[in-house]
Amino acid sequence: MGPGGPSQPIRGQELGHAHTSFQSIPPRPRAGSLVRGSRTPCGVGSSSGALRSWGCGHTCWGPPGGRTREPPQGPPQAPVTQSLWGAGYRVQEACGELTGTLCVPCDPGTYTAHLNGLSECLQCRVCDPAMGLVTRRQCSRTENTVCVCDQGHFCVSESGDDCAECRPHTACRPGQRVQQRGTEWQDRVCEDCPPETFSPSGTLEECQPWTRCNGPFQSLLNAGTSSSDVKCSSWSLSLFVGLTFSVLLLGGIIPIVVWLLRKRMKTRRSPGGPAKGRLLQVPQAPPDVTTVALEETASVFPGRDQPTDRRL
Repeated sequence: MGPGGPSQPIRGQELGHAHTSFQSIPPRPRAGSLVRGSRTPCGVGSSSGALRSWGCGHTCWGPPGGRTREPPQGPPQAPVTQSLWGAGYRVQEACGELTGTLCVPCDPGTYTAHLNGLSECLQCRVCDPAMGLVTRRQCSRTENTVCVCDQGHFCVSESGDDCAECRPHTACRPGQRVQQRGTEWQDRVCEDCPPETFSPSGTLEECQPWTRCNGPFQSLLNAGTSSSDVKCSSWSLSLFVGLTFSVLLLGGIIPIVVWLLRKRMKTRRSPGGPAKGRLLQVPQAPPDVTTVALEETASVFPGRDQPTDRRL
């Protein structure tokens, strides 16, 4: 029978790895007509997940939405079709005169996200840390990898809905404040500190006011800048403590010294005071041995030294 006649039963080709069956060749469609896939033969497949459409007039509904278009009528030739397969699949073997299109799942690291007639799945994207990118969602058979900017970076080049390149947020200089924080899609905005305020590192959202040296015994040592605070003199306090201690010490010693001096002066002015002091210091002389001997001799011979009365 011709292509337009009733279908003739023939032995079907091997389907997948282990399936065989008989199937009628469908009638050849009219030129330019669309033939939508039939759900009937779609259960036929292999253990590896491959799916085959039954003839060029049908496509497998394993991945939904497949369809074929016949070329215009011409000289007798084998039908040529374009098969569209669902996400996660690719065409491994195009349809022939007696066989349908064979589709297989995408290999790991590859994907197809839409209806396609590709013979090879697309390579999954790799998020390059050197570009400031990190992985937000891993690649699957039906979805590509989603890359986003790492913390502290913002996107400068987009690729569809994803970011292709990120750069670090601008670092505010000392003397500046963060006017607006950086985000994944926007850089940080910096602003100079107002007068009489400072920011030492540039990371503050509000600049700090200068210190006022108006405390007791304080004086200005170094003036403030936009990146440094005012420095007040610290030696005034230590000097105050030293002077206070000195006054208290002298206040206790001077009265004692004055009292001792007055007491000494009174001792010198008292009568007989100095003479007694000198007598006590003079040592006693040794006894007169000669005098004692004469006195003793006189006592032994009482009448010897008396004058003799010559008239008797």
